[in-house]
Amino acid sequence: MTVTATAEAPRVTAGLITVTLPDDGPAMRATWITPDTVIVGFDPRYLTEDLVVMVLQSVHGDGISFVEGVPQ
Repeated sequence: MTVTATAEAPRVTAGLITVTLPDDGPAMRATWITPDTVIVGFDPRYLTEDLVVMVLQSVHGDGISFVEGVPQ
């Protein structure tokens, strides 16, 4: 899935990866690797990729684009 930001909005690139996270922790974790690039790991036992995209879009609006894996 690829969603692209509009030209007017600040751009953040989020790389989405599926991971197995501890049962007693959050189902999604994020690590910023640059000021405009974040890697988001989510546990597919609890979240779908579509839900992760919805959460991130609710925070960043149209200023976010998504790639699978680690952004280049």
